Amino acid sequence: MGLLNATDPQVTAPLAAPLDTLNEENLKQHVYMLAGEIGERNIKRPEGLINAAHYISRQWQAMGYQIRTLGYHADDIPCANLEISQRGIGDPDRVIVVAAHYDTIGGCPGANDNGSGLAA
Repeated sequence: MGLLNATDPQVTAPLAAPLDTLNEENLKQHVYMLAGEIGERNIKRPEGLINAAHYISRQWQAMGYQIRTLGYHADDIPCANLEISQRGIGDPDRVIVVAAHYDTIGGCPGANDNGSGLAA
């Protein structure tokens, strides 16, 4: 089991809905999965990091995105930044960066910061 292999089924959850069906309930389900089911995600709880990375990757793959994984180590724990991109329709040369981190501080499930940013 490795963080950089996003196809490992670590967390069982429904795949992402198509963009035209995103709604408040879907966003709540993502926050619940990240904060409730997966929970704390940091180098002291690396299995949470791995499960979150797999969940996020599966959601993005279901939406048709190609995922770029940028691996690194923190205190000898394998970690990864996940990246996707989408060209604009009206002006494909303009770039908008949207970012959210999926790790949490110790003792925190990350619902109001990390989970809500990821769900969006």
